[in-house]
Amino acid sequence: YKKESCSSFSTRQRGDTDYSMMKAISEISNGSGCITMEKSPVLFSIVVPIYGVEAFLPQAIESVLSQSVSEWELILVDDGSPDRCGEICDQYASLDKRIRVIHKQNGGLVSARQAGVAQCKGKSVLNLDGDDYWDHDLLSELEAVICQYHPDAISFGFNVWTVLDEV
Repeated sequence: YKKESCSSFSTRQRGDTDYSMMKAISEISNGSGCITMEKSPVLFSIVVPIYGVEAFLPQAIESVLSQSVSEWELILVDDGSPDRCGEICDQYASLDKRIRVIHKQNGGLVSARQAGVAQCKGKSVLNLDGDDYWDHDLLSELEAVICQYHPDAISFGFNVWTVLDEV
Protein backbone atom coordinates (compact mmCIF):
# COMPACT_ATOMS: atom_id res chain seq x y z
CA TYR A 1 0.00 0.00 0.00
CA LYS A 2 1.06 3.55 -0.65
CA LYS A 3 -0.21 6.39 1.55
CA GLU A 4 -0.34 9.97 0.33
CA SER A 5 -1.15 12.74 2.80
CA CYS A 6 -2.51 16.17 2.17
CA SER A 7 -2.18 19.02 4.65
CA SER A 8 -3.74 18.08 7.95
CA PHE A 9 -5.90 21.12 8.74
CA SER A 10 -6.64 24.50 7.35
CA THR A 11 -8.69 26.98 9.33
CA ARG A 12 -11.01 29.74 8.26
CA GLN A 13 -11.63 32.88 10.30
CA ARG A 14 -14.67 35.16 10.16
CA GLY A 15 -14.52 37.21 6.99
CA ASP A 16 -12.95 34.50 4.85
CA THR A 17 -15.19 33.61 1.93
CA ASP A 18 -13.85 30.25 0.70
CA TYR A 19 -15.91 27.69 2.60
CA SER A 20 -16.45 25.32 -0.34
CA MET A 21 -14.22 22.56 1.09
CA MET A 22 -15.58 22.63 4.65
CA LYS A 23 -15.89 19.24 6.29
CA ALA A 24 -16.40 20.45 9.85
CA ILE A 25 -18.29 23.28 11.43
CA SER A 26 -16.41 24.32 14.48
CA GLU A 27 -16.58 26.44 17.59
CA ILE A 28 -20.12 26.50 18.83
CA SER A 29 -18.52 27.22 22.15
CA ASN A 30 -18.08 29.89 24.78
CA GLY A 31 -16.46 32.43 22.44
CA SER A 32 -12.93 31.79 23.65
CA GLY A 33 -12.36 29.13 21.04
CA CYS A 34 -11.40 26.56 23.65
CA ILE A 35 -13.88 23.84 24.35
CA THR A 36 -15.09 23.81 27.92
CA MET A 37 -17.16 21.20 29.69
CA GLU A 38 -19.33 23.72 31.57
CA LYS A 39 -22.32 23.80 29.22
CA SER A 40 -22.30 20.40 27.59
CA PRO A 41 -20.41 17.16 28.24
CA VAL A 42 -20.45 16.52 24.47
CA LEU A 43 -17.55 18.14 22.65
CA PHE A 44 -18.22 16.76 19.19
CA SER A 45 -21.42 15.80 17.40
CA ILE A 46 -20.62 13.55 14.45
CA VAL A 47 -23.29 13.17 11.78
CA VAL A 48 -23.09 10.21 9.41
CA PRO A 49 -25.60 10.16 6.54
CA ILE A 50 -26.05 6.54 5.47
CA TYR A 51 -27.30 5.06 2.23
CA GLY A 52 -25.96 1.94 0.50
CA VAL A 53 -22.68 1.73 2.43
CA GLU A 54 -23.19 -1.60 4.22
CA ALA A 55 -19.71 -2.86 3.33
CA PHE A 56 -17.97 0.26 4.70
CA LEU A 57 -20.20 1.32 7.59
CA PRO A 58 -18.64 -0.80 10.37
CA GLN A 59 -15.20 0.68 9.66
CA ALA A 60 -16.60 4.22 9.74
CA ILE A 61 -18.32 3.62 13.09
CA GLU A 62 -15.31 1.79 14.57
CA SER A 63 -13.09 4.73 13.61
CA VAL A 64 -15.23 6.97 15.83
CA LEU A 65 -15.37 4.43 18.64
CA SER A 66 -11.56 4.25 18.66
CA GLN A 67 -11.02 8.00 19.08
CA SER A 68 -8.71 9.05 21.91
CA VAL A 69 -11.28 11.70 22.89
CA SER A 70 -14.43 10.15 24.33
CA GLU A 71 -16.70 13.20 24.69
CA TRP A 72 -18.59 12.78 21.42
CA GLU A 73 -21.96 11.70 20.15
CA LEU A 74 -22.44 9.80 16.92
CA ILE A 75 -25.65 10.42 15.02
CA LEU A 76 -26.22 7.78 12.36
CA VAL A 77 -28.86 8.82 9.84
CA ASP A 78 -30.25 5.83 7.95
CA ASP A 79 -31.63 7.56 4.86
CA GLY A 80 -33.89 4.66 3.87
CA SER A 81 -30.98 2.48 2.80
CA PRO A 82 -32.20 -0.72 1.06
CA ASP A 83 -29.38 -2.87 2.48
CA ARG A 84 -28.57 -3.83 6.10
CA CYS A 85 -27.30 -0.35 7.08
CA GLY A 86 -30.22 0.34 9.41
CA GLU A 87 -29.70 -2.95 11.22
CA ILE A 88 -25.95 -2.30 11.57
CA CYS A 89 -26.68 1.16 13.01
CA ASP A 90 -29.12 -0.28 15.55
CA GLN A 91 -26.61 -2.93 16.62
CA TYR A 92 -23.93 -0.32 17.33
CA ALA A 93 -26.42 1.96 19.12
CA SER A 94 -27.32 -0.91 21.45
CA LEU A 95 -23.64 -1.23 22.40
CA ASP A 96 -22.79 2.42 23.11
CA LYS A 97 -25.08 5.09 24.57
CA ARG A 98 -23.20 7.83 22.67
CA ILE A 99 -24.59 6.46 19.40
CA ARG A 100 -28.06 7.48 18.23
CA VAL A 101 -29.84 6.35 15.10
CA ILE A 102 -32.35 8.21 12.99
CA HIS A 103 -34.32 6.11 10.50
CA LYS A 104 -35.95 8.20 7.81
CA GLN A 105 -37.43 7.91 4.36
CA ASN A 106 -34.87 8.51 1.62
CA GLY A 107 -34.47 12.22 1.00
CA GLY A 108 -30.90 12.45 -0.20
CA LEU A 109 -27.59 13.47 1.34
CA VAL A 110 -28.52 17.02 2.33
CA SER A 111 -31.78 15.90 3.91
CA ALA A 112 -29.94 13.22 5.92
CA ARG A 113 -27.30 15.69 7.12
CA GLN A 114 -29.98 18.20 8.12
CA ALA A 115 -31.88 15.55 10.09
CA GLY A 116 -28.68 14.67 11.95
CA VAL A 117 -27.59 18.25 12.63
CA ALA A 118 -31.05 19.01 14.05
CA GLN A 119 -30.32 16.43 16.80
CA CYS A 120 -26.79 17.60 17.67
CA LYS A 121 -25.89 18.49 21.26
CA GLY A 122 -22.15 18.98 20.85
CA LYS A 123 -20.12 22.15 20.79
CA SER A 124 -18.74 21.29 17.35
CA VAL A 125 -20.46 19.50 14.49
CA LEU A 126 -18.58 17.22 12.13
CA ASN A 127 -19.63 15.25 9.09
CA LEU A 128 -18.32 11.78 8.36
CA ASP A 129 -19.45 9.91 5.27
CA GLY A 130 -20.53 6.32 5.83
CA ASP A 131 -17.84 5.02 3.49
CA ASP A 132 -15.00 6.98 5.11
CA TYR A 133 -13.09 6.59 8.37
CA TRP A 134 -10.85 8.61 10.68
CA ASP A 135 -7.47 8.10 12.30
CA HIS A 136 -7.78 7.40 16.04
CA ASP A 137 -6.49 10.81 17.12
CA LEU A 138 -8.48 13.06 14.79
CA LEU A 139 -10.79 14.48 17.47
CA SER A 140 -7.86 15.13 19.80
CA GLU A 141 -6.08 17.04 17.04
CA LEU A 142 -9.25 19.00 16.27
CA GLU A 143 -9.64 19.96 19.92
CA ALA A 144 -6.07 21.32 19.95
CA VAL A 145 -6.62 23.28 16.73
CA ILE A 146 -9.84 24.79 18.09
CA CYS A 147 -8.16 25.90 21.31
CA GLN A 148 -5.11 27.35 19.59
CA TYR A 149 -6.64 29.10 16.56
CA HIS A 150 -10.30 29.76 17.52
CA PRO A 151 -11.58 28.99 14.00
CA ASP A 152 -15.15 29.37 12.83
CA ALA A 153 -14.70 26.39 10.52
CA ILE A 154 -12.08 23.75 9.81
CA SER A 155 -11.34 22.08 6.49
CA PHE A 156 -9.70 18.66 6.66
CA GLY A 157 -6.87 17.21 4.65
CA PHE A 158 -7.13 13.60 3.62
CA ASN A 159 -5.19 10.43 2.92
CA VAL A 160 -5.38 8.45 -0.29
CA TRP A 161 -4.57 4.75 -0.13
CA THR A 162 -3.52 3.16 -3.40
CA VAL A 163 -3.00 -0.55 -3.86
CA LEU A 164 0.19 -1.09 -5.82
CA ASP A 165 0.43 -4.09 -8.09
CA GLU A 166 3.43 -6.26 -7.35
CA VAL A 167 4.92 -7.49 -10.58
